[in-house]
Amino acid sequence: MSLFLLPVLLLCRFAAPVSAAEGPALSARAAALYEPESGRFLVAKNADRTLPMASTTKVMTALVVLDLLPTDVEVRADADTVNAEGSSLYLREGDVLSCEDLLYALLLRSANDAAETLAKAAGGSVPDFVAAMNRKADALGLASTHFENPHGLPAEGHHTTARDLARLTAAACENEDFLRLSGTKERTLRLDGRSQVLKNHNRLLFTDPSVIAGKTGYTRASGRCLVSAAEREGVRLIAVTLDAPDDWRDHRALYEYGFSLLRRETLPLSGEEYRVPVTGGAEPFLRCRAAEDWSAVLEEGETLSAEALLPPFLYAPVREGEIVGAVAVRKNGALAAVIPLEATGDVPEREKEPSLFRRFFRSF
Repeated sequence: MSLFLLPVLLLCRFAAPVSAAEGPALSARAAALYEPESGRFLVAKNADRTLPMASTTKVMTALVVLDLLPTDVEVRADADTVNAEGSSLYLREGDVLSCEDLLYALLLRSANDAAETLAKAAGGSVPDFVAAMNRKADALGLASTHFENPHGLPAEGHHTTARDLARLTAAACENEDFLRLSGTKERTLRLDGRSQVLKNHNRLLFTDPSVIAGKTGYTRASGRCLVSAAEREGVRLIAVTLDAPDDWRDHRALYEYGFSLLRRETLPLSGEEYRVPVTGGAEPFLRCRAAEDWSAVLEEGETLSAEALLPPFLYAPVREGEIVGAVAVRKNGALAAVIPLEATGDVPEREKEPSLFRRFFRSF
């Protein structure tokens, strides 16, 4: 890449952070509304208060299982994992299911026996798997989150914050398997001749077509907990409520508020062609363009602009696909991205004129 691009690339590392804002009245003790593309929190109510999170724990359980096990691997339940308390798939010792079917049981029915069976299969033991959950939390920068089990039953030291849980859910939704599994409304499992219909506990999936994923949770200690993800017109939002007596209404209110503020805007960079003079080339100019468009999620009053960064000239030869410049994309005047400009064709060197001596002998 040309040296003239380096100062622009360095500036990209210091893009201005986004800010949080107020939101609608909520029943939740703590809540967050997160726009993951820019990292902005549109709502942050007690978002850094440490609280229990019940079965929303299983978002991390599923994410770590998907890191460690193929979805088609077969998993056998044993005596240590089938007797977990709380919601259950009613596994029996020796039952064999695919990892994927156990993940459906984990995310739709919130089955605690499925959580422990998956944890032992993926981590070697439940404690070792929980250690992997905490390593994943550290890797994601979730400084206020700690896990003591894979299901979310009450345990001292098992806690998170609405802010951390929003970031965790956003990371999980980047995994296509998690998105598919947690967004499934209903799944029928065959288990040793027994048929079980799993219906997703996340009521938002049945009432709001923009909701694409999520996880419910409840214990007496935590109250009602809910995480969900929704997309409208190219904008994705993550909503989190902890200890929320009216969590369904809270999430609907958060989404109506958040989506009313945001829009996706696209700069059609790939349709814009630029020309650069070429010294010593068979053609006087080289044509170049960006390989793709660029888009961003904006709030009211925010703007996008683009500026071509091109050298005054190039030396031939230049090959198709070679990066010869860039487009600086600015959001509200601050540098947001640098998009390379690629040559759309070759410009070979110009053939040299024959010397006067050669021209003289050619005349004969």
